[in-house]
Amino acid sequence: MRRFALPHALALRWKAVQKRRDSTVRSRPHRILLFAFITVLVTSLFGQTVRTSEKPDGIADPIKPLSVCEVLERRAELMGRFESLRGEYRTAPLERIISVRGEVKFGGHGPYLIATPSCTFKLTTTSTTWPSALTTPGVTWPNVIWLEYPNNKSGHESTRAPFEVDWISVRQTEGQVRRQRYDSASDQLFETFTGLLVSYDTLEVRDPASALIVKRPGFGPAGLDAPAELLIKSIADAVVIRKPRK
Repeated sequence: MRRFALPHALALRWKAVQKRRDSTVRSRPHRILLFAFITVLVTSLFGQTVRTSEKPDGIADPIKPLSVCEVLERRAELMGRFESLRGEYRTAPLERIISVRGEVKFGGHGPYLIATPSCTFKLTTTSTTWPSALTTPGVTWPNVIWLEYPNNKSGHESTRAPFEVDWISVRQTEGQVRRQRYDSASDQLFETFTGLLVSYDTLEVRDPASALIVKRPGFGPAGLDAPAELLIKSIADAVVIRKPRK
C-alpha cells in the first residue's frame, strides 16, 4: 500500500492533537483522584453539619433562641425536668437544653424574664363547674420565667443540673451590660439565657376540701408565680435599650 505524506501544516496540527490527547489521558487519573478527594471532603463537612444539627422532634435547637412567649406556649415539650403532684422531680430521658431570649427584670430575690406585650398566649387553669351549674373561671399564669443558677452540690435534685455554669459567659455578659451603662430604673435589658427548663407536669390541682381547681404555687418568690424556671448554663448578647426621656 502506498503511503501518502501529510502536508507540513496538517502534520503539525495532527501532532498537536495527539499531544493534547496524550496529555488528557495522562492527567485523567489525577483528575479522578482530585474529584474523589473533593467529594470526600464535601461529604465529610456537610455530613458533620447534618449530624450536629440532628435532634429529636419537639426539642428546640439550643443555637436558636426562643422567645419567652414561645417557651411558655411549648412548655410541656421543652421542659427538661418537671415536678410531679407528689413533689418529686423527674428529669426527662434526654436532657433538653434550650436558649431563650427576653427582657430581664430584677426583683428583690433575683432576675426573671418577661414576654413582650405582643405575646397573646395565655396559660390558664381549667375552670370549675359546680353542681349548681355555676362556673368558676380558671386562673391565668403570668408570662414570666424565673431565672436561677443551679447548685450541683445541693442534696435537692430541684436545684441540680446536668452541666456546670459557664461563668466566663456570665462575666463577659455582665461586662457588656456595664459598658452600655444599664440603668434598671429607666432602661430595658435583653439577654439570651441557655439552660434547663423546669416546670410542673400539671399546673393545677383540685382542692380536696372545696373541689375547686386551683393553681399550684409558682416558681420564684411569692407574688411572682412564674409557671417555669430556667436553670442557667450560660448568658450572652446583652443589649440595652434606652427608654425615651420625658
